[in-house]
Amino acid sequence: MSYAVNFWGSYPGANDDCWMGEDYDSIEEALEVFDAPVSEFAPHMSTDDVHFVELDGPETYKVRVNPDWDEVNDWRVKAPHPDTEWHDEIRHEEAMLQGIAGWNEYG
Repeated sequence: MSYAVNFWGSYPGANDDCWMGEDYDSIEEALEVFDAPVSEFAPHMSTDDVHFVELDGPETYKVRVNPDWDEVNDWRVKAPHPDTEWHDEIRHEEAMLQGIAGWNEYG
């Protein structure tokens, strides 16, 4: 089993700008890198390049914002919830099945 720690330029999955990633054999190693300042593990990258850090592995998934990213506060104000599109899809399906009651329940 391996755990991947990935450094992204946008929210993971929003597009394909994963700048770098490393695999680790244990969750402890991966968490150490995930929780550490980005500059420790990606010193060649500027803080403006890495916006998010992702940890992905067996039964584990975490994403955190790089606190050194200059625009972090702007992103938190403007960013949609990552599941907004999926939530809208469920809401539309429920509306088709249940009418306005389904729309309102998932709104």
